[in-house]
Amino acid sequence: LHKEYRRQRQMCIRDSPHEAELIEAVEMLTGSLGISSHAWRQACSVMGRYEAAVAVCVISAKSRKGKVRSAGGLLRAMIERHLDGTLALDRTLYGLASDLSTDRTYH
Repeated sequence: LHKEYRRQRQMCIRDSPHEAELIEAVEMLTGSLGISSHAWRQACSVMGRYEAAVAVCVISAKSRKGKVRSAGGLLRAMIERHLDGTLALDRTLYGLASDLSTDRTYH
């Protein structure tokens, strides 16, 4: 997975990639994370492509630390939270550093 991350990171030429670069890299990363193309398309449809890409980036970061049992399951849970208005990716991003230092496992 780490090799795949490095390969995808190389697709983003700049330190701050444009939205389209990020989405393209994430789309290629989903399979290696175990996220089905159906789940990815559903996330894009429900959340929008950029927010879905950010969600997958969060999943990837947590997965690299061994904090995710099922990346596809976590993405589907995020879709459900988005639908019911409880998904707060901004807070997730701010809390990611502290979440990665705990021993919690995400579904």
